[in-house]
Amino acid sequence: MGKVLLPVTPAITESSQVIPARYGPVYQGSSYGALTINVPVYYLTPYSQLYSVAGGQLAEQKIRELSAAFIDPQEERGTEYPLTFDDLPGYTFYAHITQISDPEPLNDGVSDWSSTITFVCSDPRGFLEQQDWDVADASTTAVLPVKGNTPVGAIIVATFNKDVKTFTVLKDTGEQSTEFIQLGGDADVDSGSDGTSSDDKTRMLVHDPCTTLSTWTAIKENANPVSTINLDIDGAMASTDASLRVAKNSDGTYNFGKVNTHEQWYGPGELHQALPYSPKNWKLSVRLHHSKYSGAHNYRAMAKVEVYILDTKQRTCGRIGIKDVKGGGYPQAYVQIGSNFANGTEGKDFKNLYYGSAMSLTHTSRPEKVKVKYKKATKYLDNAQMVDAFSDFFGQFTLIKQYVKQADGTTAINWGYSIDQWDAEKAVYLSTGVHFGKNKVAYVDTNCAFDFDLGTVAFFTAKHDITEDKAKVAYKNVFQTMSNYQVEELLDAPTPATTTGSTTTGGSGTASTGGTPPAPGTTPDKYTIDAKGTFTFNAAVNVRNSPDTTGTVAATYAAGESVAYDRKEYTNGYYWLSYISYSGGRRYAAYYDTAGKAIYGTDSNPVNPVKPDTAASSGDSTTIPDQSATGNSDLSDFDQQVFHAGDELHINCDTGHVFLNNEPADYLITPDSTFFMLDGGKDNTLAFDPSSPDVDISVSVRPAIQ
Repeated sequence: MGKVLLPVTPAITESSQVIPARYGPVYQGSSYGALTINVPVYYLTPYSQLYSVAGGQLAEQKIRELSAAFIDPQEERGTEYPLTFDDLPGYTFYAHITQISDPEPLNDGVSDWSSTITFVCSDPRGFLEQQDWDVADASTTAVLPVKGNTPVGAIIVATFNKDVKTFTVLKDTGEQSTEFIQLGGDADVDSGSDGTSSDDKTRMLVHDPCTTLSTWTAIKENANPVSTINLDIDGAMASTDASLRVAKNSDGTYNFGKVNTHEQWYGPGELHQALPYSPKNWKLSVRLHHSKYSGAHNYRAMAKVEVYILDTKQRTCGRIGIKDVKGGGYPQAYVQIGSNFANGTEGKDFKNLYYGSAMSLTHTSRPEKVKVKYKKATKYLDNAQMVDAFSDFFGQFTLIKQYVKQADGTTAINWGYSIDQWDAEKAVYLSTGVHFGKNKVAYVDTNCAFDFDLGTVAFFTAKHDITEDKAKVAYKNVFQTMSNYQVEELLDAPTPATTTGSTTTGGSGTASTGGTPPAPGTTPDKYTIDAKGTFTFNAAVNVRNSPDTTGTVAATYAAGESVAYDRKEYTNGYYWLSYISYSGGRRYAAYYDTAGKAIYGTDSNPVNPVKPDTAASSGDSTTIPDQSATGNSDLSDFDQQVFHAGDELHINCDTGHVFLNNEPADYLITPDSTFFMLDGGKDNTLAFDPSSPDVDISVSVRPAIQ
């Protein structure tokens, strides 16, 4: 084998774009590919056989041996082999062969020959021996002196000594560290294909990181289906790789809409797609960001970020958010159930689970007057400069609904909430931050007055004009976003429904057995559920533009014909199928007469638009807790402990995958996590939460050169 000189760099590919009428292309960066190493091979015929036939045969034999050594048709796909060089002791490259050149004679009349073997390293780095560290007891950080000269991914192994909800590893850069991996917490943990948790406590119905508008529908001006409070729809929404927020204008300002044309709040809104079904007990959470800028006029800026909670008919049944107060007062956060929040009566039309500032904790106030010239006059405006945690807040709002049985046997609803501050840079739970509610019971709705069937949410981000807008005084609007919208169904039984007698209760409807739908019972008129299936008619049935037997007939299904539907409704004594026609309009066909008890065919989906009884019964899958029992004020039992004592977690930062007890567990990765690299030739500091003695942690890395 001849002398090998390694290439200076791996393959470099430039990316550029040619733009008409421009001198030269626009350079868009370079990408770095594989490392190609050419190894020369020489064969010299033994002197005693230099001019003999045997010498030629031996030379040919060596060629065949070379081929057999490097070519294996049965080789497993993707296999690369270690490659070492005497000039680089201790370093190993991993390569595959892409070419062996044909032998070339070295001298005339003899069998000497040369060839070149081309090795390609998919990973162009050369690796040293593995380095291993154990994180010291009672230590929350570890300093890792990584050898080599290029970034490499670590393998982190955590063995848990107690049950914990989250595990976080942060690369501490000495500045505002943004590279971290967080596992567990609000991820869809331990879930099966239907989203059900392994301990059957929760089922994830929606987990939207809010990084795209594809699951949302823009709410249009003059066509707002949500009963918003003093809000005009204007402007535009945008998505980023981290959240939803108001879009920006070409000059970089926020596009809430046209300034000085609204007397109230204004901004864009988005409606999320509906839940697959309406659960009875649930936990809803979103993360909101509301951050005011410092500065005299900036403190006076007024904005609000809020999420309206809607039922299956898109009626307002709750609201959470943060809004500013005129004149630079303390911002107000709120978690409310009900509706008519502006003009209704608290306790009758709505209930405040939380409404107020965070001034009960750390806060400051520096009242002053700011000067503004407007309409040829000088005005001195109030600027209270009241600052508390909600002035610069990023955190999670949670609302929990759970049916309970009272001491007298009647049914009530426990409403709980939580407002938890998170680290805005790292997007992780901030244990030292503001925390209200803590998932405790905040209100016992003894008469189920605020009960509703959860359907979806709507998100709004808005501003309110202030005098500075009219006077055209520049200031910064409040920064606001929404991220990580989740709904979990809270389960008390291993299956979502159980059959007893003639009915099966579960979801938001009641299923028929034996082909006969149940009676509507106390189901209200126009009760609608989302249900998909195919219905085959056994008689001629009219299709109408509304769920009314006197409505306009749009078509007729004959006996034997089928229709695919996406909704069912109970109206005027009939159960109706509903679907969207080819023309885009919604159509209805009656499939069951509740008075005559006549069903007009067979249904692939047995669920019917019958509202389940909220009281516990032999046919009800939900075990309603006894409100009279002690220790029933805490709803946080549904905050699952993801990791249990004895669990072993493997985090591979090189591949970006996670394994829990040797099983794939990428579902544990929270949306904002980053699989960071450790820097070769430097000391790297990692911080862990939790750490020893709760978790035994080890870190391994294969340092490399380039």
